Amino acid sequence: MRWLNWLHVLLSIIPLWLLTVALLTDARNFASTANKSFEAMQQSQNAMAAIVLLFLLAQLFFLTHILMGIFRKKKNQL
Repeated sequence: MRWLNWLHVLLSIIPLWLLTVALLTDARNFASTANKSFEAMQQSQNAMAAIVLLFLLAQLFFLTHILMGIFRKKKNQL
């Protein structure tokens, strides 16, 4: 189940990095253009929501991995 470890790590680190970059970029753009269009703001929010959902998916993989380990350990003890 090493692949599940790597999947969790990658899906945890990459979205956080992308979210940080998106927030920093959005803050710079907001400071430079005060009259940002609604569509541009909506696209930015949609991208950030997708990144957060990807991060939450990574946590679901983590929970699955923990539960699989617990059940395998109990099965091997029987």
